[in-house]
Amino acid sequence: KWGNNVKDLLQELSIYHIELEHQNSALEQSEKELASSQAEYVELFEDAPIGYVIIDNERKIKKINKTFLNAYIPASARSSQVEGHSFDEFVCPEFKTTFELFCKMLKKPGIPVPVELKIFDRFCHPHYVLMTAGERRSETDSYRLTISDISMQKRMEAQLVQAKDKAEESDRQKSLFLTSVSHELRTPLTTVIGFSEILNDPQKC
Repeated sequence: KWGNNVKDLLQELSIYHIELEHQNSALEQSEKELASSQAEYVELFEDAPIGYVIIDNERKIKKINKTFLNAYIPASARSSQVEGHSFDEFVCPEFKTTFELFCKMLKKPGIPVPVELKIFDRFCHPHYVLMTAGERRSETDSYRLTISDISMQKRMEAQLVQAKDKAEESDRQKSLFLTSVSHELRTPLTTVIGFSEILNDPQKC
């Protein structure tokens, strides 16, 4: 009987061992898939064509991607040297209030409306950017900002406004010219018409 108990126990241990191997195999596969997903996320984050900045509740930078680094950080600096600094340092003075209001909206439910700001690039030149934000990450208490340079779009808008103003001014000048010419022509023409009527009426001669 004791021998049978040992045999049964060994059989159970063998079954547990097989199940454990299956579980370990599934766990290793899950870890590989997780590592692959993380690598894909990092690649997408780093190589995105727009700037990504992750900030915390105090607007301090936690992480930036290569696009933002290359466009807005001096060549001598590295991303690790920027982490911990306030994003306010990049915002032009006249847009700091707008940025503060935007950050307050981040703490409210939902996704805030995108805003247009001016921030300094790596050469301290101001650039217009469109800033959007994803939802708050509760596990890290942070927000991901998306930075899109719209300076060219702004320049084109300014050029269109200038062209419109020039066209309107040209139309105004044409109208003034025609009004003036019309007045200048009416005065002598009235006199000529009067003399013509006199000449054509023998009784008035």
